Amino acid sequence: MLHKIKVHLMFLLLIILTPSIAIAEGINKTFLSLERTIQTDTDITITSIGAFGITNEKIGHFNLSFLETNSDGDALALDFGAGGGKITGSATIYLGLGFLLRYNNSKRDFTAAPYPEAGVAFIIKKNYGINFSAKRYFNFYGRAENVILLGLLYNIE
Repeated sequence: MLHKIKVHLMFLLLIILTPSIAIAEGINKTFLSLERTIQTDTDITITSIGAFGITNEKIGHFNLSFLETNSDGDALALDFGAGGGKITGSATIYLGLGFLLRYNNSKRDFTAAPYPEAGVAFIIKKNYGINFSAKRYFNFYGRAENVILLGLLYNIE
């Protein structure tokens, strides 16, 4: 019971704080993001849609994700992250921390999974880009899990 209260409080805190991180005033670029896992060594497939913002030295994102696994069933998740980045030409290399709140439809339970993230976002044209990121989810279905995501970015400004 105490664990569920902690998860709900963390979820509420992230809902309050994430818009100020990812959609803050002064963001140089804000993108619609469509992402999907690309590795094949795990049974987890993640498909997500959300927002990805880049400033001179900061990134922020939030996504609504659909998770598919053979062993644990399907789940919906909210994924929030923020970090620091370095812009080099048309690429932004970034490191960050994030938090995934997952609701498993099969087991009817909530799970919180913090993660570190490393990635690079390439801006191909003014309105289009590609995002490549690697995340290590902790407490993801009771274990740590590495995922690699490839995303398409579309400038929504």
